[in-house]
Amino acid sequence: MSSSVGTRLYLAVMDWRANNNVLGTGAHERGLRATGISVSEQGTGILVRGREGGTVRAAFIKQTEAEQIGKRALALRIAAGTLTGQAAGEAPTRSTRAISSTTSARCGQPVRTRCTRRGSSRRSRCTGLRSTVRG
Repeated sequence: MSSSVGTRLYLAVMDWRANNNVLGTGAHERGLRATGISVSEQGTGILVRGREGGTVRAAFIKQTEAEQIGKRALALRIAAGTLTGQAAGEAPTRSTRAISSTTSARCGQPVRTRCTRRGSSRRSRCTGLRSTVRG
């Protein structure tokens, strides 16, 4: 299992075998031990990315707290001048229609949408729509 997932988080576990099943072969020997986390340490776990890892702590945040955190983060980013585009309150510069008509004007051909899913005769059933320029 550990070879199929790049980032893994493991909370308290009872033995080294279970530890290595999730965190990777040899993780326990390398010091990545979820076996040492006690029940009283709720939210504590081992986070592993590739072969590197460390102890992390998660917290439960209520909706009202999340809104306050978001507002504070937005205010800090505005003050730092790190926002751009719509996040900074700017109007969008181009719409999807404008991009399609620009493409059509450049090529001199109408832009048509067709279904790329085989055997689909009805557009309502097709989920694989793709814009193409046909001549």
